[in-house]
Amino acid sequence: MRRLALALLPILIAACWGNALAAEKSARQELLKKEKSLEDVKRQIRENRKGIAEAVEKETGILGELEVISKDLEAKREELRAVRASVQKIRKESAKVGAEIERLEARKRKLADRLEARLKAMYRMKRGEAMEVLFSSDAGNLGKRHKYLTMLMDMDAELMEDFSTTIASLEAEKEK
Repeated sequence: MRRLALALLPILIAACWGNALAAEKSARQELLKKEKSLEDVKRQIRENRKGIAEAVEKETGILGELEVISKDLEAKREELRAVRASVQKIRKESAKVGAEIERLEARKRKLADRLEARLKAMYRMKRGEAMEVLFSSDAGNLGKRHKYLTMLMDMDAELMEDFSTTIASLEAEKEK
């Protein structure tokens, strides 16, 4: 039996050694698999970090563009407020000018009516009748008559001057 044991011993050692080698080979293969898996995970992490960095860079660019757009929008809003204020001011000024034109037109009509009435009176008086009034037979009233005729002439001159001024003012307002 000893012989048998000695004969079986190399086989047993070879079998154990084979099992140990197989186990070591299996452990190496497992280690290689895990190392490969670890490298794959590391590669994925690098790719993800690169993707995140690109996304952050893109986001920063977009945020910068949004800030520029926001500033432009605020500037346009301010410009719009200024334009609206200007339009409002122009409307008020236009209404004011319109009212002034209406007032001057009414004054012009009134002065034209007065001037027309005065011209009719002068026409009726004809030429030379003013002299007759001045030099009528009653010499006691000569001073009063002279005073009244002078007042009438002054009023006529003032009426014509006022009419001319009103027409000039009206034209100036219409030019605005």
